[in-house]
Amino acid sequence: ASEELLHLMGLRPELMDDGLVYLRLTGALSFFQAISLTLSASLRSADKVIYPMVVTGIVNVINILGNYALIFGHWGCPQLGVEGAAISTATCRAVSMVLLAIVHFRVHIPKFPLSYFRPMPWQELRYLLKIGIPAMSENVSYSLSQVVITYFINQISNEALATRTYCYNMIMFVYLFCVSITQGGDILVGHLVGQRRHQAAYVLGNYFFRWSMIITLSGSVLLAIAGPNLLKAFTDNEEIIRMGVWVLMVDVILEVGRTS
Repeated sequence: ASEELLHLMGLRPELMDDGLVYLRLTGALSFFQAISLTLSASLRSADKVIYPMVVTGIVNVINILGNYALIFGHWGCPQLGVEGAAISTATCRAVSMVLLAIVHFRVHIPKFPLSYFRPMPWQELRYLLKIGIPAMSENVSYSLSQVVITYFINQISNEALATRTYCYNMIMFVYLFCVSITQGGDILVGHLVGQRRHQAAYVLGNYFFRWSMIITLSGSVLLAIAGPNLLKAFTDNEEIIRMGVWVLMVDVILEVGRTS
């Protein structure tokens, strides 16, 4: 189904072979990332946020080195191009899952409580799905919107698709500040709600929202100002630089909605 999906997204014929290689390798092993996200969420909810952060840092370094070696053929590795990037990404996702699983069962739940599932806790599962499915729908909606946006961008040009990739990765560095504040706030607010301190939870939630808005907007403005020089560090294509500058300027406005 990989080829059908890429056709649905409007990927141009000259990029189809590379797209198929990358999607098949990373998509087939995407369950590693799903399990990693579950383990990370479990650790963060128990105030053990340092472990996912350390694992993510280690895996990112490995991924950068792996991409460098396999894309360009350094250190005795074959020069695989896009296939090398896919292999490195998929491998690092597996490494991340293994490291998080080791940490999870050593510092969080030393012994897996199989007895807890005898009998099956259907009531707890019902509560989990009642909360999890609506929360999941937000991410599903966002992912679908990105697929639609990518489809429209593919109809413009390869330069537009490259611009989207460059800008998206730069914007994510700003967005990470908002995400980190939000995740920390979720944990603290959740603890207050669990203690039935609803007023304190409301006040703390507004406090985190205000600071995430200030930090994200400030970062977006700085990124828009530095945009031309940052884009020139990645490419010398004037069309990509021109479009990228406009994208970063518009993002300053869009970050208000993202933070909200």
